[in-house]
Amino acid sequence: MGVLVTVVVVGFVAREFDWHAVQATLSQADLRYLALAMAAMLLNIALKTRRWQWLLHPQSGHVRWRDLLCALLVGQLGNVLLPTRLGDVMRMGVAHKMVEVPLSWALVTIVAEKALDSVMLILLLGVLLPSVAWPAWVGTTQVIYTAVLAGGLVLVSWLATQGRVRQRVVQTLRRMRLGPIPGWTERILQSLGAWQAVRETPLQVRLWAWSVAIWFLAGLVNYFGFRAVALQVPFTAGLLLAATEVAGTRLAYTPAAIGVYHSIAILTLALFGVEAAAALSAALLLHVVVYLPILIGGLAGVWLAGVDLKLAATDMEGVQDEGTG
Repeated sequence: MGVLVTVVVVGFVAREFDWHAVQATLSQADLRYLALAMAAMLLNIALKTRRWQWLLHPQSGHVRWRDLLCALLVGQLGNVLLPTRLGDVMRMGVAHKMVEVPLSWALVTIVAEKALDSVMLILLLGVLLPSVAWPAWVGTTQVIYTAVLAGGLVLVSWLATQGRVRQRVVQTLRRMRLGPIPGWTERILQSLGAWQAVRETPLQVRLWAWSVAIWFLAGLVNYFGFRAVALQVPFTAGLLLAATEVAGTRLAYTPAAIGVYHSIAILTLALFGVEAAAALSAALLLHVVVYLPILIGGLAGVWLAGVDLKLAATDMEGVQDEGTG
């Protein structure tokens, strides 16, 4: 279905735009701004990895940043290519195998990460709301949806830190006799209970400061992409596009967000008086900048994860052979 939607949307876009004008604009793109956009994108990924490393505290121990980067890129690759955010499941699996993080704790940190980003998205929309004439497709419904999602994640995280609540949930599930579900739920809730250790003020300040920096860099990537094709729009346009792309690509899935990403960019830039052909040129350029590092890094992460697992298996076989001897 995702491929079918992609074909339909791409066919619609190809029929509506002057591709000669788009090609002429892209051929004259400023490579200096393109390099800056790519650098900002790579730094964005690095900061996300570092934030995840802090979220894993105190379970992380001496986790290597490289291993977490590998797991993060594998997860992003899965989210780009697969529906229903299956990349997050892949990310949990890689972190569990390479870093030996419990699956329940990996799940907790990813949920916490989504809560941070959802709150940041609401704050960003709230700041930009007075200065932008929002179209119907990013109206009150989208804001309410994001607010409910963020509020729900924060509420669940807080409730799970309460010991009595955890015990009641597990006892209720056990009475329902749902097979292995109570056991899984108990482990997840115990991991959530450890969240109290991450509620230290200095760590919270770092997490929120890093989240602000991550969203700022996302806006900067878009802004540099605009400047590469000579679009004279304010920095707020880059921030707004970062917000609408995150919201839109999660609601409407196509592989690598082909078609959806470009349509959202065209509609968002129209708020700033940018013509469709110029907006499509910027969207095509930014699509490469945003998704190429994820595709290349994700494939490299899959390879590295496989190598590490093979080495671990070989070492285990050697230990067993020595024990047998």
